[in-house]
Amino acid sequence: MPMSNKTKQRLKDRILTRIIHEGTCWYWASPNNYGYPVTKVNGKRIVVRRLVYLLFKEPLLNLGSKVIRNTCKNPQCINPDHLVLSIKCNPHAKTVLV
Repeated sequence: MPMSNKTKQRLKDRILTRIIHEGTCWYWASPNNYGYPVTKVNGKRIVVRRLVYLLFKEPLLNLGSKVIRNTCKNPQCINPDHLVLSIKCNPHAKTVLV
């Protein structure tokens, strides 16, 4: 189900108030126990990187075999300028840009 513009803006505002800028990277202020940025939206846990990509870059209806990765090689970074959509070839291979 598509998000309304009001919902998108509310989520963007929520994200922007919880980031820490360090260089060009954006860090989530409260990562999970493994250091990854996660949050809840409508009671469902979501990786913040996916949410940022959805809100700031383009809506993704179905990721399928695609993954969102960081060009800065920093798994904690959620800067939309550092996020790209990739295809995961296999568990042992690097991702390929779409």
